[in-house]
Amino acid sequence: MIQRMALSDARTVFVISDLHIGGAYAAENGDDGSVAGRGFRICTRVPVLAEFVRSLPALAGGPVELVINGDFVDFLAEDHDGEFVSFISDEALAESVFLEIVERDLVLFEALRELVDAGHRVTILLGNHDIELAYPRVTAALIDVLGGPTESLSIEPYGQPLRIGDAWIEHGNRFDGFNTITAEQLARLVAGDGGWADLPPGSHLVATLMNPRKRELPFVDLLKPEQQAAIPVLLALDPTARTELGRLLLLKWYADRRIDARAQRGGLESMSSFDAGEDETDEPGPEDLIFETLAASLGGQEEAAEFLALIERDETEAERGLEPMSWNEALGSVELLLSSRPRITALWQALQALHRDLSFERSTESDPRYLDAIEAIPDARWVVMGHTHLAKLHEDILPGRTYLNSGTWADLIPFPEHILQGAKSEGIARLKQFLEDLRAGRTNPERLARWIDFRPTYVRLEYDGSCVTEAALEEYSLRSSLGT
Repeated sequence: MIQRMALSDARTVFVISDLHIGGAYAAENGDDGSVAGRGFRICTRVPVLAEFVRSLPALAGGPVELVINGDFVDFLAEDHDGEFVSFISDEALAESVFLEIVERDLVLFEALRELVDAGHRVTILLGNHDIELAYPRVTAALIDVLGGPTESLSIEPYGQPLRIGDAWIEHGNRFDGFNTITAEQLARLVAGDGGWADLPPGSHLVATLMNPRKRELPFVDLLKPEQQAAIPVLLALDPTARTELGRLLLLKWYADRRIDARAQRGGLESMSSFDAGEDETDEPGPEDLIFETLAASLGGQEEAAEFLALIERDETEAERGLEPMSWNEALGSVELLLSSRPRITALWQALQALHRDLSFERSTESDPRYLDAIEAIPDARWVVMGHTHLAKLHEDILPGRTYLNSGTWADLIPFPEHILQGAKSEGIARLKQFLEDLRAGRTNPERLARWIDFRPTYVRLEYDGSCVTEAALEEYSLRSSLGT
């Protein structure tokens, strides 16, 4: 038996998140070639991840704690005889599925067990893709796989942030309305007393909309940012998706962008007060076309006005200095949803919002949901989250407070900004080529792979036993794994 080392209070803490260990590899998907090349994975570099885990003691030069901050495994990616489910409602089945995930990526679980066996600490928090880990049998199976029970291994109760000195660590999905689930809702689900409404809408979106289309469009959960790029592109390539997205997704789209109708129209009237005849120009503006498009789809001007009244802008965004989506960009989104004109033109128009997108700016967090959340967290010098797949180090986001996001170890396709540059005709030609590559990814994975970006980031915290003295966002070097 390996001699365990004493783990002092002083240690280096590594935080990783959104590993998304789950989904079949290509060889496991049968002979039809439906997802050739990628399988059903968004995490395709598990050996690199295992190498990283094994390298931690050397990177730290002393005692280590590895915090896996949510979405460790991905139950939503698992195929159940050709179907996908928002939650595995049978505990025994959830345990069986978890053990299949372990067997499929055993190299990672072996690396984690070696870390625990060496006396280092592993702490696991739950996210929104791995809530089945809350089942007692699944928790016990995870502990057993990692060599526990032992004081060096901890599975934290869902919904409770981890405090390490003056650092606050949590997954972050509770600040995302589409993916939040309370501890009470999860307790009902685990007890067998919960139902469809207890699950996050995002879990239903993945199971019923994204995963079935992933067989034909394997980029669908890789393209970022999701709302400004992935959803418009999905609607352009597969118009049938609009019937499932429906009004709920359109409402969410507008609520997130906080359209300021009053500013756009130069007056104080609300969005519900205008109609298509109010404009002083001879040619209808994009706001008029949005209204007409909605009216035609929803059955009349009264219904369109009622719809628009629900999505008025929250003025707190203006206080933050964030620009709202323009009417032209919004028109593209509405037309994609309602398929009211050629999709490539509508898509080009909707994607113009990406000119202001800061998703991949590592030094800035601009999402109002997370800005509000960070401000509300008590007594923390350092706030560490995951969930968004977007690595961040925003120093002094508030006086004396720094925000870090550990990013992801899954693959990403950042929307290529150069597509939107230059003349519209040239940009649309580049956009068409990009869409062709995305569509071809099912049978020609090399065309999809040219757009994939693997960014294995982590947060490093130096803890002296009472507080965190240093925090950094770092990217793992692939030199050893690539043989260079």
